[in-house]
Amino acid sequence: MLGLSELRQTRVFQEALEEGRQEGRQQGRQEGRQEGRQEGRQEGRQEGKLQSIPRISEFGLSQDAIGQILDLPPELVQQAATSFHQQNLAAFIQVVHRERTLFSPQDFVDLEQLIEVLPDNLEELSIAIINWYKQPEKSQILARLVQVRETLKNNTSESGYQTETSTVETPENQLYKQTLINQIAK
Repeated sequence: MLGLSELRQTRVFQEALEEGRQEGRQQGRQEGRQEGRQEGRQEGRQEGKLQSIPRISEFGLSQDAIGQILDLPPELVQQAATSFHQQNLAAFIQVVHRERTLFSPQDFVDLEQLIEVLPDNLEELSIAIINWYKQPEKSQILARLVQVRETLKNNTSESGYQTETSTVETPENQLYKQTLINQIAK
């Protein structure tokens, strides 16, 4: 009878050991692929949900409602929604600043009156402006805003959901409401 150390030296044992290692590697790869695919699907679903937040935000739903609908944690919804609203206001300010010919004198009066009664709240200001420019007669403004917002989004997509304000200087401590009023009143 062979001892353990002698048994390990035999060709049969060595072949069985190698076969076991190969089967183990193969099984490990398959399990790894399955886990990787599953993780990828989950990440893809979450990314899709995050990308839908700006579109859903345009309907005026609260961040809590969006989180419940999409089954996402509140902090992720808040980060994505805040980024969208910042980009929306930055795009609007850019369009007002650079393309004033798209606006009638009455548009500026209406906007100033609209903004004046609102609190200095990023989300509320953004949603009010969305509702204003979604009027059928504002289609040129809406089209231009979508372009500018997409440019802002593309410029900041690699840095997560952070956003640059715009080329119109808006100091960190300056209020959103006052920035809008200043641009409209120019």
